[in-house]
Amino acid sequence: MKERKLFWDKLFQPSDVDYLNLYQKVYNESIEEAISKMNTSENSSGYSFFLKNRKYNWSSDKIEQYIKKKYMFFGFYVTYISYAERDIYEDTKEIMLFCDGFRNSLYNNLYQRLVNQSILVLIKELGIQKQLKKLPEIDSTEQYYYFEYNILQSEEFLSYLCSSYPEMFNVLERTTKQYCSFVKKIIKSICLNRKEIREELGLEREFSYIKQIYCGQGDYHNGGKSVCQIVLDTEERVIYKPRNLEADGGFQKLVCLLNKSIDDKDYLKLKTTKQYMGNDYGIVEFVSHFYCDTSEELERYYYKVGELLAILYLIDASDMHRENLIACGEDPVLVDGETLFS
Repeated sequence: MKERKLFWDKLFQPSDVDYLNLYQKVYNESIEEAISKMNTSENSSGYSFFLKNRKYNWSSDKIEQYIKKKYMFFGFYVTYISYAERDIYEDTKEIMLFCDGFRNSLYNNLYQRLVNQSILVLIKELGIQKQLKKLPEIDSTEQYYYFEYNILQSEEFLSYLCSSYPEMFNVLERTTKQYCSFVKKIIKSICLNRKEIREELGLEREFSYIKQIYCGQGDYHNGGKSVCQIVLDTEERVIYKPRNLEADGGFQKLVCLLNKSIDDKDYLKLKTTKQYMGNDYGIVEFVSHFYCDTSEELERYYYKVGELLAILYLIDASDMHRENLIACGEDPVLVDGETLFS
């Protein structure tokens, strides 16, 4: 605690700001009390969450079947993954069939989110244990497994992890709960509006459930939400966007209007996409990327890019870059219109 106090003293000195009194007024506690809480593992809600759910690794045998051989530190992350499966299943089991493909993608998505936030800590601690001669004199692979299934599973070491990295456990808990909330929202949005989505997107067959879900198709925003690619049980794909699609819909209507009203042989009609709009989300037609087969198609592609640029310039659009465009043969398709009219 003394070292933390010295850090803040050094940060604010020399200064006229009485940061100790300022902190007291804002947070209604002294900075010494706050630092003491940081150093107490019992005050880490994330660690409490971990210990509580570590005892209830629901369906962990199924989880192990999918990811034990693929991912590092399975024994640590399984607590969060099993919690997510249990939480999502209990809330959506009446409207959603949990097939193996969905479970697999469910685990993969969450694992990638968690590992990006914490795996460097675990790798660092593995190295420390090796330096301290706490690992048996065996090959490196066996040392890793010893660390994962012996040291990393012990209450003593987990308590040490929490006291050293309390915020890591808080972040992992928050990420897991945000992920559960987001996936449940996707399931309900799609499974409770099957008929409307099929009609609006022109899907060929009637679907019953989500077969696979791939999160992180763009940046994560607003509490861990991202664009997701959804594979339906009919093998058709759609895109879930966790935001209102009024801007996108307005742009599609504008392009449709231009396609119908411009009577000029030099104007090439632009491709539009179908979408289903909810209040705070949208389901969009999946657009595949593929190359032009001929030089004539390639020429038409760049001609249409010019037309698209002209429309975007006309409406003073912003944030239109190559990552927001998919080349669908000779058709350039705009796939993210969030800032079109802002």
